Amino acid sequence: MALDVGVLLQVLFWGLYAGCIYILLATGLTLIFGVMKIVNFAHGELLMLGAYITATVFALTGINPYSIILLTMLILGVIGIAIERSSFRPIMGTGKLNEIFISLGLIYVIQNAAALIWGDERQVLTSPYQTITIPLGPIQMPVDYLIIILVTALVLVGLTLLLKKTSLGKAIRATSQNRKGAQIVGIDVERMDMITFGIGAGAQYRPSRHSPSSSWEAWEASPVPSSGA
Repeated sequence: MALDVGVLLQVLFWGLYAGCIYILLATGLTLIFGVMKIVNFAHGELLMLGAYITATVFALTGINPYSIILLTMLILGVIGIAIERSSFRPIMGTGKLNEIFISLGLIYVIQNAAALIWGDERQVLTSPYQTITIPLGPIQMPVDYLIIILVTALVLVGLTLLLKKTSLGKAIRATSQNRKGAQIVGIDVERMDMITFGIGAGAQYRPSRHSPSSSWEAWEASPVPSSGA
């Protein structure tokens, strides 16, 4: 049976697009775990909130959803800091079981809060580029795919530069590698925890279909493209 090159390329690009959602989710999750060593099963809820926040800002302003990315990340970062201070900070060092219970509790709190605010019906944030494609050889590539891939690449490059080239990034890495050693040299490890949780939360962005029950879907990083392709 002959292999259709066009179909193969379409599948490869879809896999790359889908992988970008996995990457954004995993990057924030591993960054938080790497520094704080906490298990946060509620991380998928932040991805869900990112979609709702973007949809809300879009509904109120009519601004291009992709232009809202930075604002969404900032809001998610603030939410992440609030979660770290109020939920995980008080139980740091008391055992993984407490972390699991807290994160499972956060799942239900955030899900139900989202249902109260936005309703429990699945919503769709329609991309302004959903009908636009770019010819790449034998296939037509949706512009949305390319934008998400580019945004993911920029986020990864930005995080890499932050962690490797800045004093803040070096302090975060030092805290991850040896908390006691970092404290001895004057690094405020609690502040690094707070900043790291904020960055990890802010890295979540998913402009697509979303509902309060979609958090486990987000946890599994199962993407639904806003292009409808």
